[in-house]
Amino acid sequence: MEKSVRKKPALVFLWYVNARFPVWEYGVYAALWFCSLLAGFALFQDKPADAFCSHFRAGSFAESLAGIVCVYGLFLFMRTVDEIKDLEYDRQFKPDRPLPQGIVTIRDMTLYLAGTSMVVISLSFWIHWKLTIVSIMIMGYSLFLLWLEHASEKFAQTMFLNLMVAIQLKVGAALYVYLFSSLKAADLPFFSLFGLIAAFICAYLQWEIARKICRHKFAAPGEKLYSEIAGTGLSTGISLGFLVTACFMVTVFYANWLFLTPILPQIIGVLLFLKAKDKKFPLGATALAAYLWFLILVLSYAFIQSGLMAYR
Repeated sequence: MEKSVRKKPALVFLWYVNARFPVWEYGVYAALWFCSLLAGFALFQDKPADAFCSHFRAGSFAESLAGIVCVYGLFLFMRTVDEIKDLEYDRQFKPDRPLPQGIVTIRDMTLYLAGTSMVVISLSFWIHWKLTIVSIMIMGYSLFLLWLEHASEKFAQTMFLNLMVAIQLKVGAALYVYLFSSLKAADLPFFSLFGLIAAFICAYLQWEIARKICRHKFAAPGEKLYSEIAGTGLSTGISLGFLVTACFMVTVFYANWLFLTPILPQIIGVLLFLKAKDKKFPLGATALAAYLWFLILVLSYAFIQSGLMAYR
């Protein structure tokens, strides 16, 4: 980074975001995740076309755009907390990241958290005051996890426990989107609501676990990998099991076998992973492809099933 950039806090922040949470990548993901959940919720309504389109008509488009920005902001807040939480680990295994390099400081990160929270809270309040409460709870829980990481060594060192506790952030973000959806649509039955959220969480978990799996001989000493805890075979099976569960649940909800197709990329990935015994295979790449295909499939199905083409 140029010295002139270091002296300008705004440019340092933009550099940090571009390095760790680029808008062109995670902004697109936030929009896809937000719209896919909206589509999934709409498919449970009596008039799914009206339920989905109501968020993107002229009078509501600005609110939907603000909702996407809030989801991106929530994800950015979580990432920034993780950067602080993982500082000591990153100094050893990810020294090229901004915080270990010293390009940004803990004080900088604290300011980023404050600024991000102000934007999310303000936009959420503009949409509806209920969203403000949910967003504050999500960010508060994220900060609680930061405290817990330092207060409990067991929590910090037990990856699966850490994952199961931290995944509630994603659940909270999904509830945020549901509350946004319910502002213009009827409430969903408990089973439908939490069943769909559970499916989305399972699809995410398969990628989160898969990207931290490799054969023991390729793992650095002390590196935090699920395969180092549960073994390569079991951790791979757990990851694939989450994906199968997610696809099966959505298949049951929408009565269409097409929702089983995201399993295929990961089955191919697992087979290639098992075959590549002498090199490090990026299982997380095929898991990400399966996850994105899952999100795109739900969104696409909403367009087709709802007959949205009639709105042209």
